[in-house]
Amino acid sequence: MADRPPVAVVTVIGDRAVRLEYYAGHDALELVYDVRTKELEHQDLPLWLERDPHAYDPAEFLEKTFGIPEEFSKPLLDHAHRKEGEMVPLGDFKEVMRKAVLSAKIPEDYFETNPTDAFMRAVTGKPLPTRNDCGYPGRYEHEDNSRMSGWGVEGKGMCDYPDNCPWFKQGKCPLRKEG
Repeated sequence: MADRPPVAVVTVIGDRAVRLEYYAGHDALELVYDVRTKELEHQDLPLWLERDPHAYDPAEFLEKTFGIPEEFSKPLLDHAHRKEGEMVPLGDFKEVMRKAVLSAKIPEDYFETNPTDAFMRAVTGKPLPTRNDCGYPGRYEHEDNSRMSGWGVEGKGMCDYPDNCPWFKQGKCPLRKEG
């Protein structure tokens, strides 16, 4: 959940650098490079960092801190932690989302029109919005979810990302200003 700052450790004997250990990682530092001079190349030497004492399991952290079950966070974390170019199958993630939403007692019709918003509300425990100025059923898919946390009023006025809204694209948005 947080990139660790990389660490380089240089072993110096006399006035010469004889070894470079480079550690980097996301949730835990791991040895990336162990560059040695010829005379140390095949020697069994201890690592500066055998294991990262500050490493943690992000799924466990999310469950302990926010009550988000691992079955919901794990697919997202696996996807977020993939290496560049690596594809991590999410399976049918919409079904994972649906399960979270229904277990949070959010109506299925709300999930069908606003799947991402419904999932975020299920995970965070935020209530469903009570206002929808434009009337588009999928409005909350086009609204910045920071409104959930007190930025602005949910459902008030124009949504935040109207360019992707079907009504806005079709010119049917009642709040669209022509100009």
